[in-house]
Amino acid sequence: MPHRIILNETSYFGPGSRSVLPDEIKRRGFKKAFFVTDKELLKFGVAQKVLAVLDAAGIKGLTRSFIGTVAANGRARELVAMATAFLAELASRRGETTVAVTSAVPLSPDQLQQLNDSLRSVLGSAKVSIDARVEPEILGGLVVKVGSRLFDSSIRSKLQRLQLAMKGVA
Repeated sequence: MPHRIILNETSYFGPGSRSVLPDEIKRRGFKKAFFVTDKELLKFGVAQKVLAVLDAAGIKGLTRSFIGTVAANGRARELVAMATAFLAELASRRGETTVAVTSAVPLSPDQLQQLNDSLRSVLGSAKVSIDARVEPEILGGLVVKVGSRLFDSSIRSKLQRLQLAMKGVA
C-alpha cells in the first residue's frame, strides 16, 4: 500500500495519493505504472547496507544510531535534507549567519577573507559562514544571499537590466 507516489517530477504523499493516481495516470497517458513502497525497499536490506557503509567509515554512537533508524524507517533518501536542516539550526543557535555567495570563478582565500570581513561589518554578526559556489553563467561579479535578502551585482543581471532599459526606450 503506497504512501508516496512519484510520477516523473511530481510526488504524491499519504494514503490520499491513491485516490488521485488513476486520474493522473490517465491525464499523462501512461500505459503502465510501477509502484515501490518504502517497506519493499526494506526487503532488500537498505538499512543494513547503510549501516555497513557507516561501519566502514568508522562512524559510531548517536550518529550511527540515528542514521540507522532513519534508514530502517525507509527514509534514507531524506538524510541530506535532515542534515541540512540540522546544520542550519546549529548555526542559528551559535549565532552564525550563513551567507550563500555565487561567483563566476572560484574566490581565492584572500578574497574570501575580505568578503567575510565586509559581511561581518555589514551584518553586525561576529560569526559569518560563507557557502561559496561557482556558476560561470553569472559572467562576473557576485550574488550574495543572506536569509531572504539577495544582493545581485553580477554582470548577467546588469546586462539584463540594461536590455530591459533599452527595450523601454525603443
